[in-house]
Amino acid sequence: MQIYPNPAKDKLNISLNKKDERVLQIEIFSVTGSRMHTEKIEQGCGIFDISIDVSKLPKGMYIVRINDGEDSVNKRILIE
Repeated sequence: MQIYPNPAKDKLNISLNKKDERVLQIEIFSVTGSRMHTEKIEQGCGIFDISIDVSKLPKGMYIVRINDGEDSVNKRILIE
């Protein structure tokens, strides 16, 4: 999985390889824990490139959480 660019300005790109049929949920949280964005990937397996518009988010540090119902990955990102 790759999340780029970091820091981001207008768009945040997520590239990942989905290896099973589980639904992925992508969430962006502020450092205070407020959910700022949610997106679901329900398609089957394969390589996915997702682009998220972050231009309306205030500048600062955020946490991107990708969850498949069993496992979760958190990555810090900076919005400029």
